[in-house]
Amino acid sequence: MAAKQTPKNQSYSESGNGMRIKELEVINSELSSLKPGRKVYKQQPNSNVFFHEDVSHVMAHAKQELNALIQEYKEAEKTQDETE
Repeated sequence: MAAKQTPKNQSYSESGNGMRIKELEVINSELSSLKPGRKVYKQQPNSNVFFHEDVSHVMAHAKQELNALIQEYKEAEKTQDETE
């Protein structure tokens, strides 16, 4: 799947990946502010079913996804700068 390019007149924060990065930053913030012992439920992909999940696992997954998106953005930005 090719990386989605952000048009010149559209800032990164307004793009789809930018919104997902903001969403993941909020998720990380919310998870890190939970009191010990709070329950977290994770939705299964393509389903309306939620399962109890360990907070550390959910936070680790969100951080990995955030880092991957940031890296993808940096690479896309670098490629876009080289083509200009």
